[in-house]
Amino acid sequence: MTEKTAYFRGPLSTFSTQLAVQLLQDGWSLHIPSKSALNFSLSPLDLRSSIHSTLARAIGKKGRSRELLERVRLLEPQEVVRGTKYDVIIFCGLPANFDEARVSRAPWAAEELPEVCRRLKDVPVVILSSLWSAIQDDGVVPEEIEFARRKPLSHFEGVCQQYELKLLSGLEHQESLWYLLRLPLITPNLGDGASLNFSGMGNLFSKVADASAADRVLRLSYNPDGTLWMLPADVAASLTAAFIEDPARPRICNLVSTRSTLNQEWLQHLSSAAGFERVEWTDHDSLNLSGPLPAMLRDNVQVKTRNLFEVMGRHRHTPVSMDAAYFERVFKFGESVNWGSPRTEHYKSLFSEELASSYFTEYLPSVANDAVVSRVAKFQGGLAFHIEGFGSCSWVAKTVDGNLTVHPYDPLDDSPSVRFMFTPGGFVRLLKREMLFEQALLSRDLQAQGKGIELVKACDLIRKILKENTFEVRSDTAMQQTKLQILQKAGKE
Repeated sequence: MTEKTAYFRGPLSTFSTQLAVQLLQDGWSLHIPSKSALNFSLSPLDLRSSIHSTLARAIGKKGRSRELLERVRLLEPQEVVRGTKYDVIIFCGLPANFDEARVSRAPWAAEELPEVCRRLKDVPVVILSSLWSAIQDDGVVPEEIEFARRKPLSHFEGVCQQYELKLLSGLEHQESLWYLLRLPLITPNLGDGASLNFSGMGNLFSKVADASAADRVLRLSYNPDGTLWMLPADVAASLTAAFIEDPARPRICNLVSTRSTLNQEWLQHLSSAAGFERVEWTDHDSLNLSGPLPAMLRDNVQVKTRNLFEVMGRHRHTPVSMDAAYFERVFKFGESVNWGSPRTEHYKSLFSEELASSYFTEYLPSVANDAVVSRVAKFQGGLAFHIEGFGSCSWVAKTVDGNLTVHPYDPLDDSPSVRFMFTPGGFVRLLKREMLFEQALLSRDLQAQGKGIELVKACDLIRKILKENTFEVRSDTAMQQTKLQILQKAGKE
């Protein structure tokens, strides 16, 4: 089989990550533009470190992470590899779910498409959009380009409309052959109920799971005869991959299940899986759903699918059934990972002063190679590390006689160039590699203090150390203990 190469542009959302993994498993090579940590533009592209970690997590325990990631090449934002024959451009600037991080930047992403087409002339373009970018006044999503869209009912719908209109405007003078695929909301996988995150419908699923089933009735404000269009991530990725591979693919396709389910039907399955006897309509539900989801449940959107049936007929995809068994799998997985929220008490219980001391005074010097020692030497005052709420857990790392040394912090003698302050739970999550360095900064589980470029360089150094080395944390039933185990990154010298 001839290896195919796709230029895969856009942030790695719930859906685009699943699609990337599907294409890798199908034998494709992916060239993914990324940006550096020093790029403060509004570009929705992901950081290089984030792309690798997200894909590795999505591939999971299948044992093929290294093999598949070898076919991923990260590019600069405007880079195109000379001499490479690209088979397709996959442009996914708009995440499918309304509450994902890069949704608001989608219109800026759309402005990048003409330049991408200019650099890669004559390469077909598959554009991923949303059903909510193309709803007419009568509530129908057509398989057309030029038509009057209804007034947006939510901020998300407004962003989707801006995204698609900017895309189509930018393509007016482009010679590249393009195809438009509109997506529904993306839900957890059909096979095992797993999800990279619980965006979109995850808000409803988690609220229903937490609701009390004592009165045996789930009361919800929704349109019983309407349909909220959604597809499991693995099914949507498989269909999209088939669409990309299809030489006879239609110009425009609305990707939904060909077995449409009314709200009253799938909500009955959902409530049954959560332990309720039935679901009832009410004016005001008590779930406090966020974002545009309440309005989506009350809406009545119809989708034209003639082109979709042609694609599915050629590839013999069976219709998707989102029954009670599916929602039971979703609930089981969601509860196993606390619906994506960290169990802070668990991480706090793993923390101890001995753990922090072992890491900074024993482990850190043991993994400091010449490059790390050289970089630390550039900070005249050294680097300070503090654990919030533990006065005795403060250390300073410096380079002395060509070696990295770590000693307890002394406020009278030490004037560190950069300080890092960890929360106990955040510190454990970083060591267990269950949180990215950037996520720790955003959630304030890690705070960094310093000046200008010194601060940036120090953050880059600590991020690199955490990424390339793993400190394994273990606990016993009798007493909390820790054990050092260095798992060097593959290929690290």
